Amino acid sequence: MTSLVLVIDLEATCCNQGSVPQQEMEAIQIGAVIATVSGEVLGEWSSHVRPVRHPVLTTFCTQLTGIRQSHVDTADALPSVIKRLGQWIDDTRSTIDCWASWGAYDRHQLQQDLTFHGVPWCLPLTHLNMKAVFAKKFKLKKRPALSTALSLIGLEFSGTPHNALDDARNAARLLRYTGI
Repeated sequence: MTSLVLVIDLEATCCNQGSVPQQEMEAIQIGAVIATVSGEVLGEWSSHVRPVRHPVLTTFCTQLTGIRQSHVDTADALPSVIKRLGQWIDDTRSTIDCWASWGAYDRHQLQQDLTFHGVPWCLPLTHLNMKAVFAKKFKLKKRPALSTALSLIGLEFSGTPHNALDDARNAARLLRYTGI
């Protein structure tokens, strides 16, 4: 049986002028794909999330992510979104060996959000930091951005950067280069 990986990417509230402290950032979009270790995407899921600490998006955040205020104003809060994500994972009836993200940020942000909302951990316990594994495999001094890693192996970013689903899809394309 082929090993499957759940690749997740988050976009979060942010500001380039310090009005949203890092410890108060919240997910505003979650993108997820289930993929084979060779990078074939078998299913995908995405949702916006309504933030509660800083409910009004900064201009910087909107420009960076393309997520508009109306997207988050009409979205569910994190507990409901996580419940739907868990249901989607269960509905796939797939055996997921681990979950992965491009870097540690998504794991930390998700854990921070779950803790804040009192929501139990819902993902497979094993996390793969694809950025770290990729950098080690290719003997890079610095851990590359997703678009840089793609270009290093001759691929172009597909979709819109800082769109959680597009980022998750592109990260999944790099699974074959992580050696898992």
